[in-house]
Amino acid sequence: MQSVEAITERVLYWLSLGTQVRALAERLLERFAVTVGDLPASAPHHHAEPGGL
Repeated sequence: MQSVEAITERVLYWLSLGTQVRALAERLLERFAVTVGDLPASAPHHHAEPGGL
């Protein structure tokens, strides 16, 4: 499984057509990671602990 950093770099590479697009994408990915990074996965299923997603 790829690390979050590797996936982020791949997405940013795809969006690297312009510096403004890349900067926006970086901010959006950071906000997404902060918002969902510590959420558990579905409670009745595996990975239900914090950070399970």
